[in-house]
Amino acid sequence: MNDSKKKIDQVENSQLKYFLFAGRRIEYLGKKCLILIKPHSGRHFYVEEKKLNNSYVYLGGFLFARRTTRRVLYDFEPSDKPKKFNVKVEGDVAFIENLQCELVEEEGLKLFKSKTLGGILCKEPSELGQYFLRVHLNLFESCRREISVSSFSSNDVEPTGEIETQPSSKLVVNAPFDRMNTYYFKIINTGEHRIGVGIKTNNRNRFEVEPKFGVIDPNESILVSMKCSPFPQDSEEESVDKITIGWINAPVGAGREFKREWFRGDTVVQNRSLFIEYNK
Repeated sequence: MNDSKKKIDQVENSQLKYFLFAGRRIEYLGKKCLILIKPHSGRHFYVEEKKLNNSYVYLGGFLFARRTTRRVLYDFEPSDKPKKFNVKVEGDVAFIENLQCELVEEEGLKLFKSKTLGGILCKEPSELGQYFLRVHLNLFESCRREISVSSFSSNDVEPTGEIETQPSSKLVVNAPFDRMNTYYFKIINTGEHRIGVGIKTNNRNRFEVEPKFGVIDPNESILVSMKCSPFPQDSEEESVDKITIGWINAPVGAGREFKREWFRGDTVVQNRSLFIEYNK
């Protein structure tokens, strides 16, 4: 390829930047892959999960990526999820919960209309109006924009509020690792309702968080400490360590004391992960 052709390809590639959602994990050509989906059109791409994890992109995450003229994605960049989007991962599938839509009728079909996901075909008899949906994205032809709705509720259900964290996506643990260190992060309630939160880590032998539970009023925050126990710096262990924050709307009339039963029963708990990066 001559230099002029290379320059043309570079210009074309730089303009093809996609906003994507990692909606499903599958086994593809002998490797674990994530299906990345353009939410509005339904166009999808298969990318090796390990490659995405190296760029801090995980199942249930939103991201930006560039695309070559040969339909190959590169330059993956994790993105904060759109406001009012709650994502929950169950096994190999990521669900978008409390997605606000309007059910309308067009050309004899009933469609849930969403700015981000486009038109979602309604397969059950329902009255026109506002709804909150719980959806997962399947494999489909992009022109059909077919999205599976696993359950939905009418607009008299309050959606769970949103949170932000500082830092937003990862917590850096710095060397040396042969001594006890303490790190801090903040959880902010950006919603309109009082929420209950639960905080845990997947590596309890190494990390301890405090507090483990809390109640946060709208536009307020709590500071969480994370103690990191000593461990060998030359460890060959490969693990994806993370902090998981679960939250729900506090029951109406609830005080500022957290109750464990809030998280029990059929309550849908929203989750967000803060990943650990080791800086050697």
